[in-house]
Amino acid sequence: MTAFHCARIQSPAKVNLHLDILGTRQDGFHDIRSLFVMTTFSDTIEIEALDQGSGFELKGFFSCTVEDNLITKAVRLFCRNAGISCDFRVSVEKRIPEGAGLGGGSSNAAAVLRVLDKIFPDAFSKNELCTIAAELGSDVPFFLSSTSAIVEGRGELVTPVFPRDDYHLLLILPDIRVNTAMAYKWFDAEIKEEDKQLSLTKEEIKKWYMNPDPVKWPFFNTFYPVIKNHHPEYRLIEELCRTMKVNFTVLSGSGACFAGVFTDQHDVDLMAQHVVENDMICFAARPLVSMPEIEFFT
Repeated sequence: MTAFHCARIQSPAKVNLHLDILGTRQDGFHDIRSLFVMTTFSDTIEIEALDQGSGFELKGFFSCTVEDNLITKAVRLFCRNAGISCDFRVSVEKRIPEGAGLGGGSSNAAAVLRVLDKIFPDAFSKNELCTIAAELGSDVPFFLSSTSAIVEGRGELVTPVFPRDDYHLLLILPDIRVNTAMAYKWFDAEIKEEDKQLSLTKEEIKKWYMNPDPVKWPFFNTFYPVIKNHHPEYRLIEELCRTMKVNFTVLSGSGACFAGVFTDQHDVDLMAQHVVENDMICFAARPLVSMPEIEFFT
């Protein structure tokens, strides 16, 4: 065990620059092929060691109960499988909105797993830790791996891609919440096979992501047509994007976040001003090229 009193880590939001729903699996989940990119927009998590027998504490502002929170589940699953006492206090400074398609909950779970794995380096192999992550949620394994990756299956198949940070992101949040399970129901009920766009292979996604001009990216989100049908607020965002110098736009996950990609910071600032004037929230960010470091305080 690494001697420590407190550890701090940034827990980054992700964007899906591409999300293709390939079909329904026998287990009821959906197979996807997606390009995930971590961003500089993040929560801050601190983990403190408590005295033996103190139990687990979670501090922060969440819409769910402590027991339902993925952080709680991650810490308890790790400790139970490792055969150690669950005596930790986790404090979270939340910035990533819940239900935004930015993976905040999954990122938080992966962040605490990374810290615990650093404290107890002999508890699990890398594959075993990924198995624990997959038990917690489909997006959690990605946040353990690399900052940019092609994610397939239900989320457990992660192929790192070469990271880049030569573009800017504006994360736009209309005043709506999108439930992922409901989004899949809408998709299954409303999108016909002939309506789907031609899938990109993993090799094609890798190649296009290396294209320096985001205007040429052929990426898409198969959720978007059905989400837009149920939430016409996105038409206003589209109109704003048409009037500004946005190089590429995409819905992240099942929403609600709509991400704009820019090659010039000045254009990001102008777009952000228009978004705020239309009573929406936005966050400027950059893609990450290295995994967040863990700071230890003894």
